[in-house]
Amino acid sequence: MIVKIGAGLATYKEKFTVVDDEKQVNETEIVEGGYLDMGFTLYRVRLEVIENEGNSSSCITKSTIEYEMKEESVANASFVSIQTLVNIMEVVATYLVGKVVMDY
Repeated sequence: MIVKIGAGLATYKEKFTVVDDEKQVNETEIVEGGYLDMGFTLYRVRLEVIENEGNSSSCITKSTIEYEMKEESVANASFVSIQTLVNIMEVVATYLVGKVVMDY
């Protein structure tokens, strides 16, 4: 997958390293460009869907960003933000809620 990210950061390629439908977990790692060009040696995103006990019509989404970087690039850690993932989850939630309403 090739992604263009904002805030002046370059295009990057990522690969899915974990896709577990049973546990509802996906992990991706950047394999080229983007954060790797900024001195990161690892940039991994984990998305997990957690079922809401007793409420089958909602769930909790958990996102984790894990990274490692070269010592000389530590100042670039400030570019790491969960906000993009939050924005994506909000758009998906809005779409899914609208879809459920339309299906009824």
